[in-house]
Amino acid sequence: MFTAEYEKTLPWYKKWWLWFAGLWSGKGCLKWLLWLLLIILLIWLLSWLLRGCGHHSPVNGVVPIDTITRADGSRVDNNGAVRPITGNDGKLPDDNMVVAPVMGEGGEEPPIVEQPGVPNIIANRLFLYMENENDNVDALARDFKQAYPDDKYSIIGYDKEVKLLVIQIPENERDQIRKTINSKIPNHKFIVFDEEVYELHGQISNSTENVGWHLNAIHLKQGWAYTKGSSDIKVAIVDDGIQASHPMFKGRIVDAYNVFTQNNSLSLGEGHGTHTAGLAVGSADYFSKGASGVAPNCQIMPIQVFDNKQCPLSALIAGVMYALHHEADVVNISIGPSFKGLNVLPVEQQAEIAKTQFQNVAFLWARVCKIAAKKNTILVFAAGNDDILTSIPPENRNASSIVVTAVDKRLYPTVFTNYGPCSDISAPGKGIYSSFPSNTFQSCDGTSMAAPIVTGTIALMKSLKKDITVAQARNVLYNTGADVYGLIPPMVLVDKALMAVKNGDFREPTERKIKPVPDGDGDDSAAGRVVDVEDISDTPTPTQQTGGTDYEAIRRKIAEYKKKITELEKLLPNK
Repeated sequence: MFTAEYEKTLPWYKKWWLWFAGLWSGKGCLKWLLWLLLIILLIWLLSWLLRGCGHHSPVNGVVPIDTITRADGSRVDNNGAVRPITGNDGKLPDDNMVVAPVMGEGGEEPPIVEQPGVPNIIANRLFLYMENENDNVDALARDFKQAYPDDKYSIIGYDKEVKLLVIQIPENERDQIRKTINSKIPNHKFIVFDEEVYELHGQISNSTENVGWHLNAIHLKQGWAYTKGSSDIKVAIVDDGIQASHPMFKGRIVDAYNVFTQNNSLSLGEGHGTHTAGLAVGSADYFSKGASGVAPNCQIMPIQVFDNKQCPLSALIAGVMYALHHEADVVNISIGPSFKGLNVLPVEQQAEIAKTQFQNVAFLWARVCKIAAKKNTILVFAAGNDDILTSIPPENRNASSIVVTAVDKRLYPTVFTNYGPCSDISAPGKGIYSSFPSNTFQSCDGTSMAAPIVTGTIALMKSLKKDITVAQARNVLYNTGADVYGLIPPMVLVDKALMAVKNGDFREPTERKIKPVPDGDGDDSAAGRVVDVEDISDTPTPTQQTGGTDYEAIRRKIAEYKKKITELEKLLPNK
């Protein structure tokens, strides 16, 4: 006889549950480790869920910028608002630079002074630019607030390396402050000038014929036999924004930056930046359709310096400096001041303006170009679209950069291009087809289009010889370029330029003969301006602005010549 004993057996899932519950109710390190892991998991889930609430997902390294609604119901890009960045002590933030946006707290526009023949200016701002590059911007900021303690005088921007402050003042006190501020802050030597507003050097084209003509004109495919670019080369596009999701840029955008927001939130702008980026470094996949970047394998660094269609000079400087600090190899700058209407002056008067006016801004750009040269970064500027001497815009006056004029498909100067001294190379700039928002393509006109073609060519040159200098690049481009008509330099030929770099041919160029544009079949205005004008000094002497300004002197000249034109028109017979 035996006695049976029965043991209660639990299902497997209950065993697991009791074991798991024991861990949480027990003591020791394991319990606390599990609690920590659970908290981390919950935080991760929460951040993942919130990421899609009110935020854009990054595309190709760029976050689309948010917008704000104005009082009138219109919407503008949210690049922040103008506000003081110091207290009454004048202590600057620790950042190397801060750029003042254009728009106010409610999206209101700044007061702009518009006059024909000279750049627009923001009427309630002034630039304080230190003459001594070893001086201290922090000290200048403190001394400014001691001299001007009232809240109506504020510091709204600065750059500690370029050595500048941007101050906001009452509009009706601007002229008086310009006259007296140096004497009120005697411990520092600085130049005072207006905050200019720069504009884009390109516009939508009316041309629909010969789409992609520029690709064949510059011998692009032949040049690709040497290289299509290296992924080690960074090309900065300092412009109004970019459509980062455009298929022309897939997987190649790096270090995108908005100078106003100090992050990678970029807008589409007017499409200008998308167009210029496509010309310099866009994909070659659309070559058969007439669109391709010159250096399709290089990296793209888009930098936004426009706040709702306006680019203060301080923002442009900051954008270029960001590119230099982030190791850009080439920087494209298809932006500049407008001198519309100045072409009514005879070329001799224009040459005098180039020699005597805007020296302070030229001095500022000379310092930026000096920094670029130390880093062996090549700056490429669009010459401008005002049909005047290239040497008038002050950013064009430095030998440590490349300045690009524009030709049409006949190799004539375009009717808008600047010309003459300080022009280094030409490129196609009429009816130029490239990427455009959203996911499309568009033809545009301007030296804005010519410049990135040269920028892409220099990127290819640097792909073969990364340490090529700006002087070597200029020599190669000029020596190997195609002869053109009018008072502009040769047109870039990619294959010949790359062959010269590969062969180490960097010899000094010999001057070419000028070929006048045929009468009645080209840019007649440029054809008549074949004159000998001396180059502008690379190290301009800064001039102190007192009661008068560069703008006033130029306005007087324009008024004089408009009066003469009116008098001559009266002598013409009636129709």
